[in-house]
Amino acid sequence: NTDKVKIIVFLIAGVMASFGGLFDSTRIEVVHPLQGEGLALTAIAAVVIGGTRLTGGTGTILGTFLGASIVFTIQDYCQNYYNSYKRVKQVCLNPH
Repeated sequence: NTDKVKIIVFLIAGVMASFGGLFDSTRIEVVHPLQGEGLALTAIAAVVIGGTRLTGGTGTILGTFLGASIVFTIQDYCQNYYNSYKRVKQVCLNPH
């Protein structure tokens, strides 16, 4: 029964999203209504990099986990690289 499975999957996804929001709000000690805005494209990219097809939806949990790890590692590296570059530039231009 595919309708029943779809309802159960959406129910589980909603519960997991609510737990994620709860844990995230306790971590940063503030709740903002636009806190997760802009993460949809990142999540889709992680799933696609993990091997899940957008046309058929076949994939594995391990592949999705690895895809998410790759995407967030690249994001973290790029953010740290930018901050390091900014500090080096600041030191070179203003050595005082």
